[in-house]
Amino acid sequence: MRLVGPVLKGADPQRFLDGLKTKGIDVRVLDAQFWVGDEDDVADAKLLYRSYCSDPEQPAFQVREEANRLREAERQSIARFGRLKRETPKGPMGGLRGWGPPPVLFLILGSIVVTLVTEFGRNVALTHALQPWPDALARGEWWRVLTPAFLHYSFLHILFNLLWIRQLGSAILNRLGVRGFMLLLLFSQVPSSWLAMTFESPNFGGMSGIVYGLFGFIWTRSHLDPRSGWVADRGMTLIFFGWLVLGFSGLLGLNLSNWGHLGGLGGGGIYACTVTVKNRLRRTHR
Repeated sequence: MRLVGPVLKGADPQRFLDGLKTKGIDVRVLDAQFWVGDEDDVADAKLLYRSYCSDPEQPAFQVREEANRLREAERQSIARFGRLKRETPKGPMGGLRGWGPPPVLFLILGSIVVTLVTEFGRNVALTHALQPWPDALARGEWWRVLTPAFLHYSFLHILFNLLWIRQLGSAILNRLGVRGFMLLLLFSQVPSSWLAMTFESPNFGGMSGIVYGLFGFIWTRSHLDPRSGWVADRGMTLIFFGWLVLGFSGLLGLNLSNWGHLGGLGGGGIYACTVTVKNRLRRTHR
C-alpha cells in the first residue's frame, strides 16, 4: 500500500473514501492516514486528496449513497464467488493451482506436453511442423510464429524457462489481468520469432522470448513510471542483460536464440510504453 495523506481534523474521512470509491479507487484508513492499495491509483488518489483538503464539503465527496451501492454490489459478487468455489468439486487439476493462475499454467503445461511429444526436438518432422518455415508462412500458417515458444530441446532449457514464466508471469497477470497478459505475450513472442527467423533460422524454439518480454515489460514500466510499483531489481536486471550480452558475444559457446531474446525484450518494452501512455491519458481525463 502507498500513503495518500493524513485524515483531516474536523472532517468526515468517510466522505473521502466515498468519493474515491465512485472513481474506482479503493482507499482505507490506518493510523489516521489514508492508504491506497493499487499502485496505479496512487497519482489519482493524491490528486483527489488535494481537492478534498481544499474543500471536503464539495459535491464530489457527497456521494455516500452511490458509494454504498458499489460496496454492496462488490459484497454480493464476492459472496457469489465464495459459494461457487465451495460448490465446485475438486478434480485432478486442483493440485496444479500452486503452479500459477490458469494462463500461466497453460504456458507451463503446454510447454511440457509439446516438449515431450516432440521428444525434446528429436522428432524432427513434428518439431518442424511447429516452426515458422517460409513456405509454411506463405501458405498462411501464421500460427507458426507462436508455436515455437512451446518447443524445448533439453531438461535445463525447459526448467529455467518455466521457472521464470511462473515467477514473472504470475506477478504480471495479477496486475494486468488476463487480457493485458495475453496482449503482452503476443507483443513478446511475435517480434521474438520474427527476429529469430530473419537473422538466425526458423529452426528455433523455447519460451525464452516470452520470458524476456515479461522482464522487458517490468523493466520498462519501472523506468517510465517509478510510482507504478513495478520493480526490476538489480540482480534480475544483471541476469537478463548479462545473459543477452554474453549470448551475442559468443563466449558461452551455446546455441542460443539471441535475436529471439532481443525481440522479446523489445516487444515487452513496447507494450510497457503503450500501457504507460494509456494510464497517463486515463489519469488526465478523470
